[in-house]
Amino acid sequence: MYDIYPLQGKANQQLTIAVESKQFDTVLAVVDEEYNVIEQNDDIDKSTKNSALTVTLPKDGTYYVIVNAYDNSGRGQYSLTIR
Repeated sequence: MYDIYPLQGKANQQLTIAVESKQFDTVLAVVDEEYNVIEQNDDIDKSTKNSALTVTLPKDGTYYVIVNAYDNSGRGQYSLTIR
């Protein structure tokens, strides 16, 4: 299971992205137009299975936020926040 959310970004733009779910262990990534990983996170810390990251975009362009599950059994609702 994974979902992809495109966004337009500017060079040096800082984004804080978080995904929360009570139903599965989340994994979060930001990739560029060529799907090179810019930043990723599995767990915020040892006390939670939710994911969050802060990223500074390297250049103007299209980026993709990818929400995934840690394993193949991960399914369910989640909340995604991009600031």
